[in-house]
Amino acid sequence: MKSKSLFTIVLIFVSLYTFAQPISEPFKKANTILIETKLPSEIVFKKWGRHLVLNGYSLDKSDKDFLVLTTNPKAASSYNTEFILSSTIDDNGVIIIKIAHAISSMANHPRFSSDAYSDWQYVERKKDLRNIVYRDVMETISSFGDFNVFYERQ
Repeated sequence: MKSKSLFTIVLIFVSLYTFAQPISEPFKKANTILIETKLPSEIVFKKWGRHLVLNGYSLDKSDKDFLVLTTNPKAASSYNTEFILSSTIDDNGVIIIKIAHAISSMANHPRFSSDAYSDWQYVERKKDLRNIVYRDVMETISSFGDFNVFYERQ
């Protein structure tokens, strides 16, 4: 009985420690990127918005009351792909990023534009459009500062 209790405590400790650590690569089908800043949310909102603009993004929507930023479509570094970032800053200064991506010709075609964008999910294949978009976004995130990055599936 004593060993079972000790095992349970160790298991809980290891679980909490494991899930609280940032990881360098997302897990398969992760669809949300989180940046843990530990800064006040209003400051993060301004800094993240400024950082996006300085890195070639243009802002479509900026809501100071709800701390939400949405970019206009940005061309990916390769292939004929574009993506949109939707960022929400929570009360703890965590930036929660969702990505929508599309093939540019579909996104700009009047017949398909409303349905052209798909929600992003991580895939490991380097030549997959979703991986290319992920690497472009991570380049922007890594230049933002030395913050922990986490991944979720929401």
